[in-house]
Amino acid sequence: MTTQTFVHAFPIGKLLSIKAPRINWRIFLLLGFCLSLLLSVFYVFQINEMIKDGYVIKSYQKTLDNLIRENKKLEVNLAQISYLENIEKKTKELSFEAVKTVKYIQILDSSLAKK
Repeated sequence: MTTQTFVHAFPIGKLLSIKAPRINWRIFLLLGFCLSLLLSVFYVFQINEMIKDGYVIKSYQKTLDNLIRENKKLEVNLAQISYLENIEKKTKELSFEAVKTVKYIQILDSSLAKK
C-alpha cells in the first residue's frame, strides 16, 4: 500500500476537522461573576452562623460554670448542716448541757504545772 492510497483510504483531515463549539464569552463571564457573587454571599452567611453558634456556646459555658460553682456551695452547705445535726444528736445522746458560767482554775506560782 502506498502513501497515496493510505491517505485516500483514511482521510485524516476529516477526523481532525472537528470544530469546537463557539463560546459566547460575555455569557460565560456573566455566569462566572454571578457564581462567584453567590458563593461570596453564602460564605458571609456561613461565617455569621458560625459566630452566632460560638456566642451561644460561650453563653452556655458561662451558665454551666455558674451552676457548677453554685452546686459546690450547696454541697458544702449540706455537709455543714448534716455535720451540725450530727453534733446536736451526739450532744443529746451524751447528755451534755450548755455552759452558763465559766470558772477558771488559778495556778499558783510555786506549782509544778506552771513551770
